[in-house]
Parts: sequence; structure tokens; C-alpha cells
Amino acid sequence: MSNKNETEKPEEFLVFSEEDPIAPLSTVSNVSAAVLWKVLVVDDEPVVLKLTNSALENFSFLGRNVEIHQATSSTAAKAHLAQNSDFAVALLDVVMEHSDSGLHLVNYIRNELGNSKIRIVLRTGQAGLFSETDVMERFDINGYLSKHDLTVSKLRLNLMASLRAWEHLDKIDGLQDQVKQLARSAALGEFAAGVFHDLNTPLSIVTLSAEMALSGLAAGNQDRLKKHLEKIQASAFRMKEFATAMLNHSKQQKEESSQFTLLEFGLDLQGLCENRLNKNAVILEREELGSEIKLLLRRTEFVRIVMNLINNACDALSECEVRRVKLTWKLHDECFHLKISDSGFGVPLELHSKIFDSFFSTKSSENGTGLGLSVARGLIQNVGGDLSLLPVGELGGATFQISLPLQCVVLT
Repeated sequence: MSNKNETEKPEEFLVFSEEDPIAPLSTVSNVSAAVLWKVLVVDDEPVVLKLTNSALENFSFLGRNVEIHQATSSTAAKAHLAQNSDFAVALLDVVMEHSDSGLHLVNYIRNELGNSKIRIVLRTGQAGLFSETDVMERFDINGYLSKHDLTVSKLRLNLMASLRAWEHLDKIDGLQDQVKQLARSAALGEFAAGVFHDLNTPLSIVTLSAEMALSGLAAGNQDRLKKHLEKIQASAFRMKEFATAMLNHSKQQKEESSQFTLLEFGLDLQGLCENRLNKNAVILEREELGSEIKLLLRRTEFVRIVMNLINNACDALSECEVRRVKLTWKLHDECFHLKISDSGFGVPLELHSKIFDSFFSTKSSENGTGLGLSVARGLIQNVGGDLSLLPVGELGGATFQISLPLQCVVLT
């Protein structure tokens, strides 16, 4: 039952005069349904729905016709919205089942559905119930019209403005998708460059060990020959791991999750970071990494994330006298926490909110793309965890914390 004043005459909400004809602004024939503007009209007065449909008959904008969906209550409107996420505009009556049904519907669209893209225009025949200024300030709407002085031209002009705004938002969404695609491509380039850089060390070991092995073979020294062949084998295994990781990344294939102990993780990390730590004269301190705890993750991916955080710490320590990096872990609040701390100068507080943004970097453009932390955080979040920068560093510099949910942890 409607709560509207019985003396109200909703059929007069559109004034069809000689100066304001119903004739269409333009006519488009054979328009594909895929390019129609989808408009939701919600009102509990059948005559209002009928007049709105007549006012928008043959209406088109930017070469696209409209497809009107009608609902006679906020409940029915919610059903339409649940089935269609691509409405461009919603024309909502304020007073329906209740005096503020339209306002509650606005909150439902914005907050419960999380739809910030659809343009919402409120229409009311009882404008005195709510202040237009108050409603515009309190609710995320794009227009507030009184039915009493609403003409066909006003309705169409307001609809045009709303459709144009929606189109701009749609283009922004498209551009954001392109930026994400570019970010993935740039991340691939950064990943490949890092892998090829890491390949230089084992390749050098292979070359040198091969020379020494040949020398040992010529001298008949079996022990010497065995020693250098083992080095070649270990370096070849490392190169194979790097190549496999790069191939999986370039093909956007996901490495299968597997169980590995903290001890195995520590050994992997030591092998990958040893040369960089020695080169930068950085001391790596870490708590005992035993076999009693196992992680269930993509092993190579996780090791490289931590390795990159350690490499970042090495860069941050390049001008410091004391060069320390510390790894600590603990189980707390149903999470596994791994902290990577350094004794550098830290990250300025005003940059904490930007540090994980794509393309943001504290390094020069020659030394960083600003994608490493963003990509790393995304990978950790994919397994239900998070990567964060703590407000206070444990060694006086920066402390990054990886938090993993218990489903990624196996206690033995």
C-alpha cells in the first residue's frame, strides 16, 4: 500500500506541452542489444511507470537506445539489480513501501552491492519530506528531481548527463584493466631480468668448475675432479629452478603448492641470497628454522618473495655503517608471521600509505620499477595472507611482515 497523499496526481508529473514534445531526439534502427543503455525505473505508481516509458520511447544517446527495466517496489528492484550488474542508470522513487524506501535502496546499491558505478537519480512527488540539499549531501546519488515540475526535456537531459557520467566511469574501468595488464607485463620483465641476473653466478661457477675439473682429469686427481663436478651439478640444478620459475611466470602458470619445512626454506633462501649479502657486506641474522613447522605454499614463489625483500634491504643498507638484516617468525593470532627487518634508515612515515602502490618506488627509475612490493603483496593476498610494513622497525630501519593464515601452515 502506498503512503502517498491521495490528492497527489502522479499523472501530471510530466508536462507534455507544445514546447516540450514527446518526439524522439534521434532514431536508431537495427541497434544490437549488446550496446543498449540499461535503465532501471522504480516507482509504485503504474501511471508514473507508463509516462516514463512514453517519455523515453525511441530515446537514444550517443547512438545507443535504452532498454528500460521496471519495478514497482524496492524489493522488486533488488531482484532486478541482483540479476543485472550492468545498469547504467537507476531512476528511483523515494516514497514507496515506506516514506524512505528509495533512500534505503540507495544504501543497498552502494553499500551492500558495492556498486559505485551505476548513476542514481531520485524522483519524488513529495519533495517537502526531505531537503534536497540534505539528501544530496548524505546519500551517494547523482540527481534529485521533483515530479511536479519534471518535463520530458528535463528527464531526458538528466538521463543524458547520467549516461555520459556512466560512460566515463566505464572508460576508466577499461583503462584500469589496461594498466593492470601493463603492470603484469612490466612485472614479467622485472622478474625475467632478476632471474637472468641470478643465473650469472651459477653460470660462472659452472665455467670455472669445468675448467678445474678438466685440469683435475688431466692430472689424474679423482678427488679434485669429483669436487668440481659436484659444484657443476649443484649450479645446474639452481639454473634449472630459475628457468622453471621464469617459464611458469611468463606463461602465467601457477606452481603447485607443496609442503616444505622452515629449514628447507632457509636453505633455499641462503643459497639465493648469499652472493648478494656478501657483495653488500650485509649480515643476515635469523631465528632457528627447524622441521617442526611446514608451510603449504608455492615454494619457489614464496622463496623469491622473501629474497626480493632481502635484496631491497641490501639496497637500503648501501650507505649504512651497520648492515644487518634479521628474519624472525612466530605463530600468533591464528597466523604465521615472518618478519624481515633491516638496520637502515627506514621508510618515511608519509610514504607508508604509498609503499605498496603499483609504480611507486623509493629507488631511482634506473634501479626500480615500483612493482616488486605490489606484486609480492598480491601473491601473498592470493593465499589469504598479507604483506605489510610495520610502523616501527625492529632494527631501527624497515620491518616488513608476511602474515599467512593457518591453512598455509602444517604443524608436525
